[in-house]
Amino acid sequence: PALAHARWMQDGVVPTTLFCLAAFRPGTSEMALLSSMQKQGVGVYACDGHMVFSASTAQLELSTTESLLDRFIRIWNQIFADGRYADYDWTVRADMDTIIIPSRLRLLLNFHCPGNHCGPMVVNSATLGSGPVEAVSRGAMHYLSTNWKACANGGVLGDDVGTNIDRSFEMSACLQALLVQVVQDHGLVESRFGATACDDEHAAFRPIHMWGQASDCLRQGNPRGFRGP
Repeated sequence: PALAHARWMQDGVVPTTLFCLAAFRPGTSEMALLSSMQKQGVGVYACDGHMVFSASTAQLELSTTESLLDRFIRIWNQIFADGRYADYDWTVRADMDTIIIPSRLRLLLNFHCPGNHCGPMVVNSATLGSGPVEAVSRGAMHYLSTNWKACANGGVLGDDVGTNIDRSFEMSACLQALLVQVVQDHGLVESRFGATACDDEHAAFRPIHMWGQASDCLRQGNPRGFRGP
């Protein structure tokens, strides 16, 4: 794992910039979790830039009849139109039940691709695949922005129907079909079912549904600067 080789407690600022994406469902516990994360400036809000979607705003209403392909096209059209992703070294999509520690994530990504001129690359979990977190380099994002229709037209995304907004804009399947390099890292995400503490060896943790869980995890994981509520 990349973080096994990183000494983030001793390192200075890593010049790797992150643009983080997340989506939440109104009327669920995700709203309170997201609000607390925003107030504390942690998770996606600790990234250099972020874009947070609501399932009932930003034209992302979920439908039980809308295909995964249609939703993918709709969401990514909006992200590409926004254009901010192009200003950052990596674009990171994280599930709402996954909390990331950007300081660690920067080091993990810098290990795989030193500096800020990385070619097309996707980094996801060695054990969980692209599900909870996926990081896409600026080069790969540019490639996706100009070639994503090949995935749409080529049947890569399928026509499954569902309401899981987290899975609606996964990038790895499309980029892998476009022959972009995919790197899997054991240090990216820890699935902490039954765990009592978040360790100091991973860059993200799941499943986390309440702010109390997130706060405990961050305090135990001891990312630089977190003091808790």
